[in-house]
Amino acid sequence: MHYAIIAAGDGSRLVSDGVFVPKPLVPINGVPMIGRLLGIFARNKAESISVIVNPGMSEVKTFLDIWSDSAHLQSLGIPRFSVISEATPSSMHSLYCLSKVIDAGTVCVTTVDTIFREEQFAEFIAHAEYLECHDGCFAVTPFVDDEKPLYVETDGSRIVGFHDDGHYPFVSGGIYCLKTAKAFPVLSQCIRDGVFRMRNFQRALIDAGLDIEPWVFPKIMDVDHAADIVKAEAFLRQRILFVSRAHEYSPCNIDPDFTILQLTLDKCMSLAPETEVSMVGEHELSAAIVGQFSLVAGMCRCPESLSMIADSGIVSVNSPKGISLISTSRTLTMTALQAVGLLVPPFCSFDSVSGQHFSQHPHAMSLLPGWVKVMRLDGRHHDDVRYVSNLADADSAIDDFISQKVSDIVVTRHLHGDLLKVYAVVDSKCCVQLLRWFYPKEHDYGCFGHEMHNDALSRHYFDEQDLRSMIVTIATTLGLKVFGVDIIVDSEGNMYIIDVNDWPSFSVCQHEASEAIARTILLDLET
Repeated sequence: MHYAIIAAGDGSRLVSDGVFVPKPLVPINGVPMIGRLLGIFARNKAESISVIVNPGMSEVKTFLDIWSDSAHLQSLGIPRFSVISEATPSSMHSLYCLSKVIDAGTVCVTTVDTIFREEQFAEFIAHAEYLECHDGCFAVTPFVDDEKPLYVETDGSRIVGFHDDGHYPFVSGGIYCLKTAKAFPVLSQCIRDGVFRMRNFQRALIDAGLDIEPWVFPKIMDVDHAADIVKAEAFLRQRILFVSRAHEYSPCNIDPDFTILQLTLDKCMSLAPETEVSMVGEHELSAAIVGQFSLVAGMCRCPESLSMIADSGIVSVNSPKGISLISTSRTLTMTALQAVGLLVPPFCSFDSVSGQHFSQHPHAMSLLPGWVKVMRLDGRHHDDVRYVSNLADADSAIDDFISQKVSDIVVTRHLHGDLLKVYAVVDSKCCVQLLRWFYPKEHDYGCFGHEMHNDALSRHYFDEQDLRSMIVTIATTLGLKVFGVDIIVDSEGNMYIIDVNDWPSFSVCQHEASEAIARTILLDLET
């Protein structure tokens, strides 16, 4: 791939904001913008790099002379480096000057102040290298933060128009991959016709019948003003805080819980090398730590941690409110699920304040045999879920919980059918990135021995599309993206939700799940 950088402007808007460093040398996170582009190009198979600079910016020319030292170019494997120093009336004219030194083939052109994420650019270049059915590939983005955006009209597979205004989903991103044999004759004709501005050249390409493919970047931005420097640094310095779960909240799964979190962290680093990641334990969390990050990917459960994240206003993979709901109140969780039409077992919430015995409840017998379940603020205990077959056992269990000052007590009917465990990852666009289910009885999977009360496996039929719809409804209702669900499938294929867990260990598919979670996290960062 040949590369070209247009850096011939005078940066007047930055100067008016009090930024007197030549625009190409404005540092973004400590790296000059032009140096950042050169490094990215070098890491993406640069056959040649050509740059046009403003002759009034001698510091830029000096920087390029040092960067293009023959020994440095040889170490990077870049055969040819060209610099043109010329004032031009528009970026289109700058490209025309560059066209004189760019070798035939495919060239990627960008302005010096175009800010994008490197991993997304690498995917774009890998695609553009193999343009077979198209004459070019242009970066487009739904992110609009430009004084005069150029809107892009597409028919899905190709660009059909460029517009100064209108209701179109994308704007031009300022990165253009073109086949020189097709594009440069159109460029020369534009110069002969007195055409100005890059956007008019782009229109001329479409008018000439060139087949230009759009390639979507979630976000591309320009640096035109001093405030844009801060925005660009924040965009590129995305930081993810991973928070491991305190041991008392996962007594059966301490190691598996940590493993899925570590695998997800590693996958984020692999997919987005520019992103900074850190991990702390739940009890190490503080408001000062949270405030340093762009996104929290936490397995937290304790109320203090959840409150800290919620108060920060920082994006969290699973909403603190949703985690708090399912980890502190089975009553409210089941009520919320019922309210959106999902099936849960018949249940009643026991009022521990009134002193009423369960045996006095009007529907007590209809809930037996059943389960007495509680939620504690200080973690999980081995006996927080108890199977009860008669009124005496139920009263005894409830009295015991009341003596322990546990407030949220629920009695649910025991359902006959297959126990199904489901793991899910749903992104912010409500797309299911991962859906895996299994029967615990097949995998000798259990916790605290409660599974002994379940029926023998019958493999009752259920509709997988209904399961998928259920997962999306749970995600949107509870504000969860990474979660697990325990379901009883009865003989008629009905699916009853008996438990919801935020960010489980994904024991049967940890590597697959870590990639799905990482991609969901990175999508959240972009949106």
